[in-house]
Amino acid sequence: MSGAFLDQIFLRAKEWLLSPLAGAPDWLIQIVSSLINISGVLGVFLTLFAAISVLERKILGRMQNR
Repeated sequence: MSGAFLDQIFLRAKEWLLSPLAGAPDWLIQIVSSLINISGVLGVFLTLFAAISVLERKILGRMQNR
């Protein structure tokens, strides 16, 4: 059971976020759904970019004996 839940966790979270818009027009649900997807992708990439930048600075500082 937990494997099936973990497999669908992001879809369930998106459905939970969209549940208050149950009576809204389809176009609004599609726009909000797209914004959720875009914010998720941007969040992952910006977090990875920040982590890589910090690691790069740490490694270069270590190489220069700072």
